[in-house]
Amino acid sequence: MRKQRKIIRIDLVFENCEVAHLETKDFNYFSLFGIKRCISNCNGYELLEMNISSQLFIRFEDLKSVTYPGFSETPKSLYGRLKNCSDVTHVDIIYDDGSSDYIGVAWGGSNHFFNAHQIIKYRKYPSGERLYLLVIARKWTLYKIIRYLLFQIKNNLYYKPKKYFFWKRMRKPPKKWRLGVIQIFRFLWR
Repeated sequence: MRKQRKIIRIDLVFENCEVAHLETKDFNYFSLFGIKRCISNCNGYELLEMNISSQLFIRFEDLKSVTYPGFSETPKSLYGRLKNCSDVTHVDIIYDDGSSDYIGVAWGGSNHFFNAHQIIKYRKYPSGERLYLLVIARKWTLYKIIRYLLFQIKNNLYYKPKKYFFWKRMRKPPKKWRLGVIQIFRFLWR
């Protein structure tokens, strides 16, 4: 019979390899669903084994007070990072016996910096209790599609015009650069 392990902390790993350490006092509910084991071999040299989850739920009582160090010495707000960046890639669960489980989360879209499946939900109850819920689920909803489209449009408007104006000066505008709804929907559904 396997001994019951207790979770000491959960580490949220972000896209740029920053890690937010969540002690058990920082959250009151945690669950992962649909964990699958993946094995891949890269060019015959390196064997990679990974667990990937299709759904992650973490419930916080006061997420705005939780901070993490990041790469700097001044603490950053975890709520701001989760709300503005949407880039959690993995969860590392640390147990009391020294073992750990490193599990990838569902990633939505083909953008390497933005996880369209990641959502922060907030609710304030009449009793004054506040609840924050981090949800990463591999399921496209209308809200996620619109949010992803807005991110793609903002990203294209910021980066693409610089290239376009450079090419316009060269008198050869690119044929592939078109910002349209059809291209974005094709991008989403491939």
